Amino acid sequence: MITWAIKWGLLGPEALPPLRRLRTLGLGATVRYFNDRAVPGLGGVWFGKQIVLSLLGVYLAERCGRGKLEVANAIEALGCWLAIHRLRAGQDLRLRGNRKLANVGEADLRYGNVRRAGFYVSQPMRMATVQALPAFGLVEAGSTRFNAYTCTRAGADLVEAHVAGYRPSKSALATVLTGWIQGDESIRVTDTLCRALAPTEPLPAEAIGLLSERLQRGGDAEAPEDTGRRRDLLAWAEAHRVGAVGDLNWHERPRAISSTSHWHDLEAGARFFIARDTALELLTLLEGLMPADGVLRVDATLCAQAGAALASLRRAAQSFLELGHPEALATSFCRECLAPGDAEVLRTLVARDGLVLRLRGEDIVRGSAFAARPATASTESPAAEGEVIAPVPAWPPGISYRVVNLYRLNQDLHGELEKSLAGVVVEEGTE
Repeated sequence: MITWAIKWGLLGPEALPPLRRLRTLGLGATVRYFNDRAVPGLGGVWFGKQIVLSLLGVYLAERCGRGKLEVANAIEALGCWLAIHRLRAGQDLRLRGNRKLANVGEADLRYGNVRRAGFYVSQPMRMATVQALPAFGLVEAGSTRFNAYTCTRAGADLVEAHVAGYRPSKSALATVLTGWIQGDESIRVTDTLCRALAPTEPLPAEAIGLLSERLQRGGDAEAPEDTGRRRDLLAWAEAHRVGAVGDLNWHERPRAISSTSHWHDLEAGARFFIARDTALELLTLLEGLMPADGVLRVDATLCAQAGAALASLRRAAQSFLELGHPEALATSFCRECLAPGDAEVLRTLVARDGLVLRLRGEDIVRGSAFAARPATASTESPAAEGEVIAPVPAWPPGISYRVVNLYRLNQDLHGELEKSLAGVVVEEGTE
């Protein structure tokens, strides 16, 4: 059995460490840039039901005259409740809300109750789809706000292909859910409703076909280069799935990746992420060295204690710079990490932090998010807008989490995700 810890991003399961604890180092825009250049338009999506449940919320909200965000959150919460209580699938990675929903009974499933703030998690899976829905041409986005989304014809087709196969209580699924949203009674729980809404249950074949098509074609508003990059990596993921290619490595660009600039962005992004994570590990080390008086003096002793971590950071930063990638913020950060004096590097990193650790004159002191027992760097790393799921072995270190997520999504579209995730569980306390 494999046990793993989620690497927190701007989205994550419901028991996030306090948001102020997430160290961005002023690099959030660079993180988004390299993830977007790796797999454009994917956001945090890694399995098909994420897309369909979110889109179903938009579709039903339009029918009911309700807010899209409200309905989508309620649909997702209901789906997770069904999986947790009826399917006993609470430890599945595709679920949220094990703790929040643990004591919720069937009588509590009135829409007015499910829709309220605090019923479900504060970071629903829907948030991982806000980029993918318009990129795939499933919604028209009047703005970046989820409530401004409207279903396109392709989006409506996908929802209708999904709901067509389910008739809970001998009624059309859309009719049952519309009545629930507009009424004041708890929804009647049936096995059919579970199969339709539980995130752990597979999509119908027709819905899989339509989603696959949108993943490859993209929407009319998406740049052709972005669609092409995602399509290339999807082709590589499929070739890998069927055993036609080996694992990714930087020494040879796969035939499926048609663009040298795409390959360059992938490798540069991986090297940047390694440098960023190495910097976070160094900051975590400093946090652990904080003395009882709360003042960590940047002197020869501290530089010696941090010597190995500083050397690792310099190597990682130099590795990024050797590629000559033009991303300015990443370049500036890595150059800072190569400053000639160790004390200068430490102070510069702490200045970038400013939350957990901060500078006071020439010394390092506790910031507002300081913890007596610091978390590991991996649980603080602001990976991106989505979650990093169980990794695929033997891929290059640091590769964008979206490459892994696209690989998993392709597995899901071929009915292989369940088997792939078998034995992978959430560590206690990471939920």
